[in-house]
Amino acid sequence: MIPMKKQWLNRRTFLRCAAGGAGTMIAMPPLEAMFRSDTAFAQAGTDKPKFLAIYQPNGHHPRKFHPTGGPRNLTFGAQAAAPLEPWMQHITIMKDMVGSHMMSDAMSNPHLIAIVSWLTGSPVPSAKSLTHKISADTYVAQHYDATAPTGKSQHLVISGSPFLDPGGGYNNEQKDWVSSAANGEKIFATISLKDIVDDIFTGADPQVSDEQRKQRHAFDQSVLDFAMEDIGRIEARLGVADKATLGGYLENVRLMEQRLSAPLAAAPMLNVDPAQFKFSRDWPKERADDLKNEFIDEHWKDTMQVLRVAFQADIIRSVSYMLETEAGESGYANHGLPNSHGTSHGINDAYSQRDRMHGEIFVEMLKLFQDTPYAATNLLENTMIMWGAGIGESHSRDQQMAILAGYKGNGINHGALRDLKNTGSAIPLMRTLLLHMGVLKETESFGDAGPNDLIDLTS
Repeated sequence: MIPMKKQWLNRRTFLRCAAGGAGTMIAMPPLEAMFRSDTAFAQAGTDKPKFLAIYQPNGHHPRKFHPTGGPRNLTFGAQAAAPLEPWMQHITIMKDMVGSHMMSDAMSNPHLIAIVSWLTGSPVPSAKSLTHKISADTYVAQHYDATAPTGKSQHLVISGSPFLDPGGGYNNEQKDWVSSAANGEKIFATISLKDIVDDIFTGADPQVSDEQRKQRHAFDQSVLDFAMEDIGRIEARLGVADKATLGGYLENVRLMEQRLSAPLAAAPMLNVDPAQFKFSRDWPKERADDLKNEFIDEHWKDTMQVLRVAFQADIIRSVSYMLETEAGESGYANHGLPNSHGTSHGINDAYSQRDRMHGEIFVEMLKLFQDTPYAATNLLENTMIMWGAGIGESHSRDQQMAILAGYKGNGINHGALRDLKNTGSAIPLMRTLLLHMGVLKETESFGDAGPNDLIDLTS
């Protein structure tokens, strides 16, 4: 009997739109048929892990957040980090780190120092600076762009809050400056997830014109409905396992679209008149008053759905996500919580409740990624995730926290509480993560961290 010849697919194969030149392409996830050996398929993700940094402004409530004990004999009890306990085999908790020092003319602006130094490992030079050093998310994206399946940049900067008066004064646009380009310029975050998804799909093909983009309104019709003919042709060439992987991925695309097309479900409203709020996922596109987004939690959940698809198909590999902005006034009114900046001054129960809510959503994201196949494992194991704050309790420079999750490359030993006791610096953290991801050489510096500056994540 003559063995059946295996049909190979190019790694850059796309599902193409067959409906009137609507300019839609759907990138495909890694499939066995795209690789010449099982080993190459298994290594498809681990050689280039994704990077996701989630920034929490206005610090956290350290006494009510962290488990007690340690480093591996932990008691969570009623602490706000309790939702993380069942996931500790995938998690490292970093506690009481000391952040970047404050420059002389920025002393009265700790929010600015916090957010701008978080991914750069270096304080902003001055309160009036318009450029800074490259941030870690940009550095990762640059490392991967040369091999991007789409030939595009694989970098996203997203915000859950519209922010802010772009004028001067205390609330200025520097306080949503979480990511810097290679030349040090601020990268403005995108708010509208519909715009991101539309760009992901219509932008996959550099030949797509602006007119073609306009022909398909992002969520009036599913992108899958444009590509059904091509989906059938591709599936006919796949084995059983690849068909299941592709089917699951396309279902994730459909679920993402359905979620972003649906109105917001009314969360429990505590002491808030529901009529005050518009339940819609049409997140604002323009920067405006922070108070216009009272559903930061829902924006984060929506972003998870988008990133699951983008990561699974290697469309995007590096993302920084701001829940809101430093010193902003957004809150979670749909849960009866006041604005985050106010609670950070009061250090009250609402401050801790916000931490716990974030922990619950973080765990929801971990489960979503773990349930998403990627190469021979899953998306969680192939994504370096960091959730943290660049400021401590009540705007302090110390007491900073970071939660690392997912990727375990180069000996990361999750399951520990790593307490730096307000003496260990947070500055080497970005360099440490880049080293474990394999995108920085051991002889290289990053930010203010020199070649010998490292935080041990292996013990």
